[in-house]
Amino acid sequence: MLSQLFDAANLFVLPFWMLMIVLPKWEITRKVISSPLPFITLAGLYIYLLIVAVDPDSAAALANPKLADIARFFANE
Repeated sequence: MLSQLFDAANLFVLPFWMLMIVLPKWEITRKVISSPLPFITLAGLYIYLLIVAVDPDSAAALANPKLADIARFFANE
């Protein structure tokens, strides 16, 4: 489920990228990109994913980071 949520978050930004690439000077593009709602939504989703992913072992590793601990943390999905 978390993997699907992460994939959905990555797909969420594609329309915004397309607007900026294809129609950068379009007034609607400027309004959409200047709105904080897409960024707040995505930031909230990533914060949720981070909170769910951090367990006591990984929190301890991040509090006092060592290279081996960080590598182990990123080895898990």
